[in-house]
Amino acid sequence: YFAVVNGVIREVGGFVNKFGGDSTMAVFGAPVSLPAAESARRALRAALLIRARLAEFNARRAAAGQQPIAIGVGINTGEVITGNVGSAERFEYTVIGDTVNVAARVQALTAQLPGSSVLITEPTLKCLGPQHGLRLVDHGAMALKGKAKPVRVYGVVGLQPLQRQLPYETLEAAYLFCRGFSPEQIALTQRVAAGVAADRLASAQADLAEVGHELVTAFGLEPAALEALRDRTPKASPELEAA
Repeated sequence: YFAVVNGVIREVGGFVNKFGGDSTMAVFGAPVSLPAAESARRALRAALLIRARLAEFNARRAAAGQQPIAIGVGINTGEVITGNVGSAERFEYTVIGDTVNVAARVQALTAQLPGSSVLITEPTLKCLGPQHGLRLVDHGAMALKGKAKPVRVYGVVGLQPLQRQLPYETLEAAYLFCRGFSPEQIALTQRVAAGVAADRLASAQADLAEVGHELVTAFGLEPAALEALRDRTPKASPELEAA
């Protein structure tokens, strides 16, 4: 699990700052300074790649009879204090400040908001700019522990606006299929009936052009892997087989 998460963070140019239990705190824009917009883009890119690769990680766990691992990512953007914090006996490089605290509180909200495993704050959305092209769920202003004023948060469904708004689970199923998992394994991973997984794959296949672009940009899928979905032949129904 940590190998997946930390590997993605480093891949997109982030800094793994610290661990707390089963959580990881990552920083984008320190210790090497970056414009706020670039920091926000990298953090979002990392979150979406982590979500995709953990789907594959969980598919392997499910195939081995193990429980999948649920994740929640909170992203906030703003000014922080950076440097070595501690005493002469023990200190570490870290970032502190209200921006950090809000990110942690937003991450905790993912457990309360089903279907929103990646949450961003309004400051982060503003840094991404008006042409962000995200598919979002606006959860409105949420009360955060320790904050006098509510903070507006958004759930990130994907990177590209699709003409037909496909659920994230459909895109995830398509990604796993392109990575070599069978519909039965996908159903096991997503904890749905085999028919539901098959329907999700059929829905993704019907919008292959848009879905394929999303899988490449948001999931990090190699374009050549899309051939699996393009060439997929749905199984005949029992009625057709008996005819």
